Amino acid sequence: MLVLLLGLLDPATGEEVMADQTTPPATEMFLPASGPKAGSILWDYTHGVFCVGYCYDLSDMYSKLATMLTSNGYSITTTAAGVNNVNLDLYDIVVICLPCNWNSAYSAAEADSLAAFVSRGGSLLVISENTACPNGNLTQVANRFNFSVGLGNPAACFSSFTANPVYSSIFVGVVPGNVCTAAPGSVGAAAPSELIGWRGAEGGVAGRCVQGQGGVILIGDANHWDSVRLYNGDNDELALQTFAWLSAPPCAPTHENVDESPTLVRKLSVLPNPAGDFLMVTLPSGISEATLYDITGAPVLQVRDGKNDLRSLKPGVYLLVAGDRVRRVIKL
Repeated sequence: MLVLLLGLLDPATGEEVMADQTTPPATEMFLPASGPKAGSILWDYTHGVFCVGYCYDLSDMYSKLATMLTSNGYSITTTAAGVNNVNLDLYDIVVICLPCNWNSAYSAAEADSLAAFVSRGGSLLVISENTACPNGNLTQVANRFNFSVGLGNPAACFSSFTANPVYSSIFVGVVPGNVCTAAPGSVGAAAPSELIGWRGAEGGVAGRCVQGQGGVILIGDANHWDSVRLYNGDNDELALQTFAWLSAPPCAPTHENVDESPTLVRKLSVLPNPAGDFLMVTLPSGISEATLYDITGAPVLQVRDGKNDLRSLKPGVYLLVAGDRVRRVIKL
């Protein structure tokens, strides 16, 4: 008997697709190209990837995003083991994406694990969707950070971004009207979290940056960075700069990446960050010079201990590499 399946819709986009029952492997590794490491990412599939004609995973709908991130120095690991069953401290960023966790809800124990990870200095990216999608799967996680998801179905394009300098590096060079998607959802936030991007009067992006903890970003749509739309407008710049912010948010603990040797050593530090015209650098013991790279991996400046002049550099995100130490530097 031949069965013809018609009229299936992807609720994330509202578009008609053909059925597909394939599922991604439970664990995949996406390794960076050679060059300075930008950060390690854990992408969670625990609650079931949505597949209908294609799959919302890093091998399909997010394959271009995975390639872009790894080419910029990130390593990505996927898991279906449950975030409360994984050593999250091995990662800089954890990604919780609704279409990658479509079939069931995050538990209180999983949300507690993510909250503890952030309190220790790890960063979290949460991606929700429109009201046709099971945003309730994210409720436990959203509640831990005073976020709310699935509040409405706003316009496809952003209208404005925050002026708060804590989040300014995310939006450098990004024009709101050039960041568009399909069938987005709206989000909300309460202190200490806050809305940082709007679609008209409705929230599209929220952030949380509590001193001494990791950063958290909530975005209200899964399709900005899918393989169809990633390179439309400024979507790719927003993606790169969001992950760069998450890899070293301004609120991050000052002890991250510190040597645990009992002997007193100098550690790599950069101040201020974000920086304006000048950057004060303390290089680790035994290192006399470091290199500043742009996000393409090209060296742009040799950096020495003390005051360094950044006036020749364009605003953006850079990586400072000193031996085996790496720091993200934002030039305003």
